[in-house]
Amino acid sequence: MAPDNWHHLEGAYPQERVFRLYLYDDYSRPLTPDRLNKVRARVVTKETFDPSTHKTTELAAFPLRVMRGAGYLEARVDRESLPIELTAKVQFEPNAPEHRFDFTFEATTNETPSTTGTPRTAATGRPLPSRGAAAINNAPVIDSTLGGRASGESLAASDVPPVNPLEQSIPESTADVVRLLNARNEEIASLIRRGDFSLVWIPAFQAKELALALAPRIEHLAPPKRQVAEPALHELVRTAWLLDAYADVGNRRQIEAAHAAFTAALNGLVASVRESR
Repeated sequence: MAPDNWHHLEGAYPQERVFRLYLYDDYSRPLTPDRLNKVRARVVTKETFDPSTHKTTELAAFPLRVMRGAGYLEARVDRESLPIELTAKVQFEPNAPEHRFDFTFEATTNETPSTTGTPRTAATGRPLPSRGAAAINNAPVIDSTLGGRASGESLAASDVPPVNPLEQSIPESTADVVRLLNARNEEIASLIRRGDFSLVWIPAFQAKELALALAPRIEHLAPPKRQVAEPALHELVRTAWLLDAYADVGNRRQIEAAHAAFTAALNGLVASVRESR
């Protein structure tokens, strides 16, 4: 999440020397072409910091350019062995301040679109579940051994490419969406209790997609209900990204605070849509 609490972004390293930057709005939707064309950005591969002057000097930087029809910015960087650390410096509007975003890639990324087209990149080296993982409620079960081969698993099964961990079916009925939202929130709470912070992003982003599926239904609520549901949906999306960011850092206090805000937003959203079925 950007410091403006509106833009979200993800970095990808899909092949050697290629860095991609995906940008989204506050509802996790890809930026429109007109907004994307206003972005000015570069990726820095080498820099030095002088502690006496507190000045950073860039030694190698490459412009990030909008790729026509692709919906992302891309740069060709210098050749580096993996793991690789890259820094994107991004200005969202012509007169806006520049922000810094750091990425670490342990390996090339597997960009698999989610139900809204958002790529789940491996910018922080997150493991992806194997296709052999069991599924409940049309979503993969989260396991602390994701990516590892289960005992007795055949070689053929392990060679199957990983599935998108965010893949899930969105139910038609509001009641079923609410049920899955509560189930995802329980998964988040369980992962936090166990300290499996690196997996929190999966149910958090699944819940975000489920909540966004309720957006068209919110438009038909009575004004008093809509005034509660709309900010609750916005807050749920925002805190889902916070859970992802804080889980990367591994700070339990921040994660628990973000989850408390996430739960409060979810409860407000659920109460509004449930009472108006």
